[in-house]
Amino acid sequence: MRPLLAVIAFCGPLLVLVFALAPALVGVWLRRRGAQLRELAAPLALGPVERMPQHGPVCIAAAMEATEVDGVPVARGAKVRAAVLLASGAAVASRRWLELPVAPEDELPEPAAAGAPPARALGRRVPPDPDPFRRGARAWVFPWLHVLAVLSAGMAVALTGVVALVALLGNR
Repeated sequence: MRPLLAVIAFCGPLLVLVFALAPALVGVWLRRRGAQLRELAAPLALGPVERMPQHGPVCIAAAMEATEVDGVPVARGAKVRAAVLLASGAAVASRRWLELPVAPEDELPEPAAAGAPPARALGRRVPPDPDPFRRGARAWVFPWLHVLAVLSAGMAVALTGVVALVALLGNR
């Protein structure tokens, strides 16, 4: 019992440490997933359209202005999957974006006109700028940490009750 209680006691500080290190952990995760840094000729500004709460900061964002991303034209108002924290309603603009490889659930671009080469699908975009990246990384990790914090608090209360019951029964 005591080792389990000790682990639960250290769970809170460990969760705070993981929250503080979230940008580094998400950076490692993005590199392992094959994210590529893309430099754009013009800044790509993304504004909020639809939140996807089950995916942390991943949301459907709309391009605020027409631009071109690696040869793929992005019209004004085009929907792009992005991992940015857009809860405040402010757009996030950057000339550099980390792009994850296209996932099956990512939307494909509109079909190309007859005779034109097919357009490349855009993967999820993550801004590499320090402040938006830090906020997005912490938002990505927070739901998991919240679940672990609630679980550890519940385990601490339950195990304390079990220890008290065992002590009461041992005194009889």
